[in-house]
Amino acid sequence: MASCEEFLEYVLDMLRDVPCVSHRKMMGEYVLYADGIVFGGVYDDRFLLKDVPAARAAFPQEEIPYEGAKPMLLVDCERPARVAEVVAAMLPQLPKRHALEQRPHFTTESPLRPLGRRCGSTRGTRKERGPCRGP
Repeated sequence: MASCEEFLEYVLDMLRDVPCVSHRKMMGEYVLYADGIVFGGVYDDRFLLKDVPAARAAFPQEEIPYEGAKPMLLVDCERPARVAEVVAAMLPQLPKRHALEQRPHFTTESPLRPLGRRCGSTRGTRKERGPCRGP
């Protein structure tokens, strides 16, 4: 079941004291970011936070956001100041954004490896197919 936009607006209103909060809709649900770091989401009209010590101390009840996902913590508080305080305490405990590492580009002088067979095909090496921009 997808989350409704009204509940998202309610959650965003609770997070008004957290700087740089944004969201992204994914498959009917909403992922929440603070300064580009994922800290929680809205799943089936439930406000859930990632399971880190700061969040667990405030909201110990675990919920599964969707089948196959790791458990997250249900926010059962309606005090915006308290929720903002917990999210601010969570941010240093969450993984930071990683810039994509520059991958070396292949040039015509780069050693070429055969691509191997696909579906019984015997044709195709990188040299025959042209230069490749990735590994």
